[in-house]
Amino acid sequence: MPDWREHIMGGLITLFAVLAVSIFSALLSPRELMVVPGVRLTDLRGFLLFTSMALGILMGSLLPDMDGGGKVSLYLSPFLGAYSLFLLSTASLYSKSARTPLFYTNLTGYLLTFTTFTVISYGLLFIPKKHRGFMHRPVAAPVYGILWMLFHLLFWPMRPVEMLLPLAGATLGYSIHLMMDWLHSYLREIPAITGLK
Repeated sequence: MPDWREHIMGGLITLFAVLAVSIFSALLSPRELMVVPGVRLTDLRGFLLFTSMALGILMGSLLPDMDGGGKVSLYLSPFLGAYSLFLLSTASLYSKSARTPLFYTNLTGYLLTFTTFTVISYGLLFIPKKHRGFMHRPVAAPVYGILWMLFHLLFWPMRPVEMLLPLAGATLGYSIHLMMDWLHSYLREIPAITGLK
């Protein structure tokens, strides 16, 4: 199977392809780099939405292998707590409010946010998981996409159309991982041609 380095490379290639297609299609449109209707890529809100999609792709390209433990679990778990601080710090910029849907943007809010999501992410590691079980099934991709979108909704009051970016990015990145695993398994069946073992 591909290792985590190959999967992150697959995620990066996917991200650059999405970025290229997005910019190219936006340049052909008179809407000046619209990310979603009413939000431009050059605006802070558009940049934040695109960031949520990009990180969803990269996280998704690694996440299925958390069921095997190892380095992937150790790297991704603290990332959720750190990323929650980024979402909280940008919440007031996104909505021009001193409060997110769940947390206040003060010192207590930052500590509570970081602690909550760090504990949750590490806690998930102790849930018994079968390697190459549910997390490697196609249905897990949209489940992850929905959870990634809901995670952002805790901090950013997104419109329905804006929710599509983190949802689509996360689902796409996760699907890319599963496709790479399937392709590798398929090619292993014809070693005389591919040389894979």
